[in-house]
Amino acid sequence: MSTQQDTHSEQYRRARTEFESLELEDRAVFLLEATVATVARGLDELGRLVARQLDDLFKTPPFGEERPQPGDTPPGSETVPPAEPSVN
Repeated sequence: MSTQQDTHSEQYRRARTEFESLELEDRAVFLLEATVATVARGLDELGRLVARQLDDLFKTPPFGEERPQPGDTPPGSETVPPAEPSVN
């Protein structure tokens, strides 16, 4: 059975060793910066996902209806020509 150390890459082990050599204050600052950067990347990704979903929502007709094309007249909104004024 492999240990946790065996499952990490060499790059991970080097980063971990370098981190361990930092002073306590530097470790705290590093962890805070890394956390903020990770949260920011997650929020950015979430924003992109929400934007795509909203785009899809507004592009897809509800309940299988077809969206009117530019220049189409929506049903029930046909224009009636104005009546001729009557002469009394």
